[in-house]
Amino acid sequence: MAGEAGSAHGEGTGLPFGPFDPLAHRTFEIGLRAWVEAQTGLTVGYVEQLYTFGDRGRHARPDDTGAHMVSVGYLALTRMTDNTLRVPGAGFQPWYRFFPWEDWREARPAILDTTILPLLHEWATRPADAETTRALGRRERLRFTFDTGASPWDEERVLERYELLYEAG
Repeated sequence: MAGEAGSAHGEGTGLPFGPFDPLAHRTFEIGLRAWVEAQTGLTVGYVEQLYTFGDRGRHARPDDTGAHMVSVGYLALTRMTDNTLRVPGAGFQPWYRFFPWEDWREARPAILDTTILPLLHEWATRPADAETTRALGRRERLRFTFDTGASPWDEERVLERYELLYEAG
């Protein structure tokens, strides 16, 4: 798919989303299909669950003691020849708008050297939290995922790069 569907909620660019309702949605995938169709008018074909985020505080406000929020990310494909965006405000955005550091079609993305890598290098030099235990340290993971040493850029390490960026804040 050339782009990602925009949210029809009037909140700017975003992906279709919604709360899981176990009474209305027998499975998460059924819920996903319902939200995409309601918010874009698209019928989803292939669906793959990519990641589940459940870290406490992802959606919490300061002093929030409410319930834990769990978010599930999916890859969902559709055929544009069979579908049209029939919901006002729904649209498509280029995938690389959300992940500009992954766009190597013409050259190494400048955002890597001007913004991302300086911030990640600064983060990698700070002491890690005591509760964070990983086989590789921050510097090694940065070298491995973002081609900052002998490791070449690997286009298939998108998830590892995203996880590193998320952890680094």
